[in-house]
Amino acid sequence: MRDMERKIESELLTWKDGPEKKALMVKGARQVGKTFSIDEFGRRNYRHYLRIDCRDVEFEEGYWKGDASEIVNRITMDHPEFYANGRESLLFLDEIQDCPEAISALKPLASSGLLQVVCSGFLLGLYDKSPKRYPVGYVHEVEMHPLDFEEYLWAIGMSHEQTSSIGRRVRDREPFDPHVLHTLERYFRDYLIIGGMPLPVKASVESVNAGEFLKEQDDIIAGYRQDIIDYSDESIRFETLKLLNMVPAELGKPNKRLRFKDIEGKENSGIREYREPVDWIENSKLVTLCRRVTAIDRPIGKNARESMFKMYLVDTGLLVRMYGDGTREAMMRKDLSVNEGAIGENVVCQMLTARGITPYYYEVDKEVETDFVVEIGADLCTIEVKTGKKRRARSMKKLMEMESGKKVDRWIKFEYGNIMVTEDGVEHYPLFCASFADMLVNGTDFVPLKADPTLMI
Repeated sequence: MRDMERKIESELLTWKDGPEKKALMVKGARQVGKTFSIDEFGRRNYRHYLRIDCRDVEFEEGYWKGDASEIVNRITMDHPEFYANGRESLLFLDEIQDCPEAISALKPLASSGLLQVVCSGFLLGLYDKSPKRYPVGYVHEVEMHPLDFEEYLWAIGMSHEQTSSIGRRVRDREPFDPHVLHTLERYFRDYLIIGGMPLPVKASVESVNAGEFLKEQDDIIAGYRQDIIDYSDESIRFETLKLLNMVPAELGKPNKRLRFKDIEGKENSGIREYREPVDWIENSKLVTLCRRVTAIDRPIGKNARESMFKMYLVDTGLLVRMYGDGTREAMMRKDLSVNEGAIGENVVCQMLTARGITPYYYEVDKEVETDFVVEIGADLCTIEVKTGKKRRARSMKKLMEMESGKKVDRWIKFEYGNIMVTEDGVEHYPLFCASFADMLVNGTDFVPLKADPTLMI
């Protein structure tokens, strides 16, 4: 298998060549490929490169204190093969959340210009090892996600030109050739089952035995549960584990919204009792919380209810695995009746989030409920996900007739079907096109004005 190409590589290159003296922090859930991608980037793009795993090293007291030259001197004494020579040198501090002193040292290291610094971490600010003083203004953060569908297609051998053509069709709203559509839908169903975690994808490409990628998925799920045990406070450990384990069942319900009483069976319980475990699991990036909005208006987030939300798992392949063999085998038989609605919504949420689009949902008296309300560029959009044979979107139709729907700019459906725009103005796209949601942006780029030096004031 060729090296697994990830989109974050372009962000890493942009940071490397940028004018600012800032450290780069790559955040994201465990096992999304942060270490591998940064490691490959460092080896390919720098003359001098060093990776330090902060979990495996016991640093003596004061190791990360002092000015940049003192810290670099200690590092090069321990690693004489590494040489600090400005932009030719990269220091990678992996799993930096286990070393709060190193996080504080990012400020002097980044601003010194002696080398470039990149780090990876998760759960920052959520447990007792977190730094007291975060170097605000000296760190640029990016978030890494599992492979999206386009990256998965690269992994199985599709070219950039082929996947770019998918994006162009989404942008131009141009239907696919039926044979191409059928082939892409087959690839997408494999993607739903395998998911976007690099190790299961790698195993699925290198072995015809499905048991190989299933073992990798099992290991990741077990690792997530162990992370909760290792890193969450004992006072919220049970509730946080329960939240993770509840995701498949909650998504399988008609409205998919979390009911707090389902966590421990306590009536009259709410966000006040479960604020800490909810914050923990959200900030761990194991789930995405899709919050309910009370009105459709810009900016959409101002109307969000903190206490009402749906939980979607970080990776749809892991969700399918948590549902068990019956769901996976039904999907392989193209049986759309087994948890398909939950799986379809989860993958659309995953793809939107990977494109930097924050999903919300809107509900009115249980009669109208949109799967997602989002802002794509300057447009306020409602999104319906239809995976079964019945593709009527009653909620969308009702919302179009309501006062609250008048501020909606675009009506979008992701479904099993081709690209088209119907007479009612609804845009229809195949499910896999959610991975190209950034191509749905309308309008022109913002170009700031330059000052006129001849202007008399």
